[in-house]
Amino acid sequence: MSWREEKKIEIRQRLFEISLDLFREQGYAATTVHQITERARVGKGTFFNYFPSKEQVLTQWYRGLHEEAIAACKNRDFASARDAIFSFLIPEARKAMQEKHLVVAKNQLSQQQSPIGGIEQSQDEETYDYCVQYLRQDKQAGRINSALDIGHFANLILTVMTGNARRWVYQHGDYDLAESIEKDLDYLFDGIELEQ
Repeated sequence: MSWREEKKIEIRQRLFEISLDLFREQGYAATTVHQITERARVGKGTFFNYFPSKEQVLTQWYRGLHEEAIAACKNRDFASARDAIFSFLIPEARKAMQEKHLVVAKNQLSQQQSPIGGIEQSQDEETYDYCVQYLRQDKQAGRINSALDIGHFANLILTVMTGNARRWVYQHGDYDLAESIEKDLDYLFDGIELEQ
């Protein structure tokens, strides 16, 4: 990699981190591109060379949160679908709790027909596929009810996740999101797992 390419990566990362710091400090809506570039000591045009808008910074953060959760579960052996799904969703919820202001901003943008809504849909589809994969393995191994409609159950898992996340945002993050998701998923799984 050339010095120029390294410098571009460094500037992009610095703009990304400074943007997130400002979003955390004063909120997404109150943060301007001018403030970001002032703190980064670059011109406004430099910001737009790397990000078409400040929304793109938030989108990259949100995408990274999900990709990190997926990567942490790749190539791991899980004892059951419950283990696989909990290992994916609960750490993701814990990280979201640490970034409450960014999650709130992401939710506000997704309600405004912004591109982040497309990212949400894509990530929901990935989550659905992840759940179906492990539920299918459990069904074939006889660990869950053979009459279970796996697709429907994966949708229920998504509903638990998104419903809890929305409620958590609307209630200003006043409770443990991960614990709430875990409790609801326990109820679901308790209803489908067979005694071994």
